[in-house]
Amino acid sequence: MITAFGKATKEVESIDSLQPKTKRYFVPFIEEGVEGRVGVTGNITLYYRYKINDISYPLKLGVYPKVSKADLEKQWKAAMGEVAKGNNPKLDKADQKREQEEESQRLAKRRTLAQVAKEWLAAKESEVSEVTYKGYAGVVRREIKNHELGKKVIEEITTPELIEFIKVIREDRPVAAGNTRRVLTNIFNWAVTRTYIPYSVAAYFPKGKAAQSIRKLENPKRKRWLRDNELRLIWNNLDTLYNPLHAEAIRQYILTGQRRTEIVVMHRSQIDDGWWVLSEDQVKTDERHTVWLARPVEGNSYIFHNRCMEFGNRYDSETICPDTLSDGFRDIVKLTELDKGTDLTPRLSDCRRTLVTRVSQQFNGYVAHRMVNHAMDGSNKGNTAIDQTYNQNQYEKEKKQAWIWWANYISIITADDNVVPFRQKLTL
Repeated sequence: MITAFGKATKEVESIDSLQPKTKRYFVPFIEEGVEGRVGVTGNITLYYRYKINDISYPLKLGVYPKVSKADLEKQWKAAMGEVAKGNNPKLDKADQKREQEEESQRLAKRRTLAQVAKEWLAAKESEVSEVTYKGYAGVVRREIKNHELGKKVIEEITTPELIEFIKVIREDRPVAAGNTRRVLTNIFNWAVTRTYIPYSVAAYFPKGKAAQSIRKLENPKRKRWLRDNELRLIWNNLDTLYNPLHAEAIRQYILTGQRRTEIVVMHRSQIDDGWWVLSEDQVKTDERHTVWLARPVEGNSYIFHNRCMEFGNRYDSETICPDTLSDGFRDIVKLTELDKGTDLTPRLSDCRRTLVTRVSQQFNGYVAHRMVNHAMDGSNKGNTAIDQTYNQNQYEKEKKQAWIWWANYISIITADDNVVPFRQKLTL
């Protein structure tokens, strides 16, 4: 018999009597549940083995003689006490170790705003032009590096602090304030990708007078949607755009409710018997999506001649990219003076919200969200993560009826000689 913590007697040997062999071996001790593994170097690793619900767990107490007998015995008794209470000390110890590792990782990622700005500049140097880089570097050097905000840990910076920071700069140097705001937005967004911060407090950084309103920043969700008269004015004036393909792309955006990035790369190969079929790698949600085209499309390859990436100029009238749609919509809003007399000027994205709102008034709101391919992950009211996993119904019949209804609705409110007839009318 061998004791792990006691002294040697005539009947009992002490742990010190154990000698290393050519291979490591295990030794049971007289103390309840204690066993040791004797290594080839002579170090002895002690374990406390116990059972909970008929499952055996070995809990490492420490390595002797690196840890004294007194400390090893203290850990053994503490573990026995936890087991007597019904707790599992091995799992508790693993949780504690994991929490310590997570805390160590978090502390290792702590950076001041100035440090993050320096790293961001280094990453941007090879991505932007020399002129742009010098502009970024100048803002960091003049406004951030030596300011108190720059010395603060980035994850501790709040949105109100950023607003006040920009507000002070704007009092004397409005142009510098705008440049600093843009740089800060880029820095915080980049810091998220580096996992220095969980989210960006500058994600909805307001411009101009809105920067003085914390309330607007704290409630960034936009709820604007187009009324019938607004939709009529926009639709019927789209033909004033220089490029008719741009006008047609915006009309398809309004009709289908799909994202700009999907509209501009619509290809003939995606069209199948009136359906626009988007594969998993072509949409934001990474799930196959189908769209009924109530308004036929023309073209043998890219429907809207998307050559933006080739020419690299979104303002070229012969090219099209996501910003082309936004710019064209903005021009129509100014032309029709819908930007006057309102705090919320219509945006292109409001058209998607209008579709969902109007369709939800006539059909199931779930169908409306399916039409615009919103992620069904529980973030939408009435939907759950279980639904996302188990409900694989694409609702094509319901979506088709809803799109036909929506096309008819637009045809009625925009009644004009220039309106192109839609594919068919909905029979109720």
